[in-house]
Amino acid sequence: MSVTVILHNETSITHIANRLYANLTAESRKIAETALLRLNPVLSDSNGVKPGVIIKLPEIPSLILNDKHINDDPTAQAKEVIKNAIKTYGDQLQGRIKTQQDDLHSQENILNEVEKEISELPDLNILHKRIKTLKKSVATRIDDTKTYSDNLNTMFAQIFTDLSK
Repeated sequence: MSVTVILHNETSITHIANRLYANLTAESRKIAETALLRLNPVLSDSNGVKPGVIIKLPEIPSLILNDKHINDDPTAQAKEVIKNAIKTYGDQLQGRIKTQQDDLHSQENILNEVEKEISELPDLNILHKRIKTLKKSVATRIDDTKTYSDNLNTMFAQIFTDLSK
């Protein structure tokens, strides 16, 4: 019996059948879907059609399996699904970090301008000291987000190295 993995773009039993069997008509698609559901009852629940799930493939004499997708190693396919999900997550996370860093740099620029204006006014010494404290705080947060971003890059690189083994 052959097995395969549900891919990231397959969100229904119809998508799975279309990938696995060549030249399906409406009638043969129904046959393929029914046979897939019989061997893989988890697919009848919409929560069962998830990327990375390994499914059994029915051998239906009247239908031709698309060997291009059947001979792939299901473990390698599952790893690829996991890699893609992790990469997407990492990209989104790094995007959020970049936005945070941009916001912090913007705050830093504003504080620099305010500090410059205040430093010229002797009556506002206490405010000047508070601005310097805020600037140190923002600078620390900038450094922390840079360190966090670097640590995430290292972690994701290690994950991809481990998944490639």
